[in-house]
Amino acid sequence: MPMDYLELGPWGAPMRSLRADRPRLAARGARATTFGAGLEQAEQLWLASQNVGAIASPLLLFYGLTQAGRAMCAAGVRGPAWKGAQKHGLRFELTEPASGSPLDLTKVRVLPQGEGLVHQVAHVLGSPVLSDSASLSDLISSLDSDLYFDDEQYSVRRPLEVYEDGMLLHEPFGHPAYRALFLGPLPDALASNREDVPAGPNNMAHTRIVPPSAAAVADWLSAYPKLRKLGEPTNVQSPEPSIGRIHRGDWAIRLSWGGDDRIEGVTQTQWTLR
Repeated sequence: MPMDYLELGPWGAPMRSLRADRPRLAARGARATTFGAGLEQAEQLWLASQNVGAIASPLLLFYGLTQAGRAMCAAGVRGPAWKGAQKHGLRFELTEPASGSPLDLTKVRVLPQGEGLVHQVAHVLGSPVLSDSASLSDLISSLDSDLYFDDEQYSVRRPLEVYEDGMLLHEPFGHPAYRALFLGPLPDALASNREDVPAGPNNMAHTRIVPPSAAAVADWLSAYPKLRKLGEPTNVQSPEPSIGRIHRGDWAIRLSWGGDDRIEGVTQTQWTLR
């Protein structure tokens, strides 16, 4: 089997096999034709987008996604609406930036507009659909954890990843828990305060990151109900790169509440999961 056939990502053998082993509603007739043609055109447009510049690529991706949506409608929408709506059901609102200025994605709003192809595909997938205005940056960042922006480009607080503090993993299994967490991504503003440390008898001169204040951390966590209930941390350690832990290249931080006080009857893992 040719290697380029195996290396097409989502358009590899499993996707192509759907054209031969079609879903029940698209097993024959006009639905089968639409289903097969939609997937074929979606694949061709998607692959063609890799061979053009950034100006033309989004157009090909849009029509490729539209054709994939029509294939899904043929396979999943009952009744005459299976042919797919002629409108997509969303609209944009944006203010053109001043000449020479970049477009601010937080200023581009996406809003629902009636019922369209987006709603049909969402129904087939059993997925929620946009019901109110949202910024384009928030929508893009929700698609993939590797797509991210500066803090200023998020209109809502970013989801956090919370881990059991690795410093406590040496504790015997079943030992009462400390109120301690390792979490991120830390907002850039809380990791940007640095100070120069002069050389000493046992170290070279270096720059260190000054930990944010407990009040600043509490303000950051105020948008997260369970973390908000913990109040201000009693110990804030210096932020550190999240390499290998919070898979975004962001900053992470260790926090604890209550000092050396233990929580009897709860293990560290149980407390972290709560």
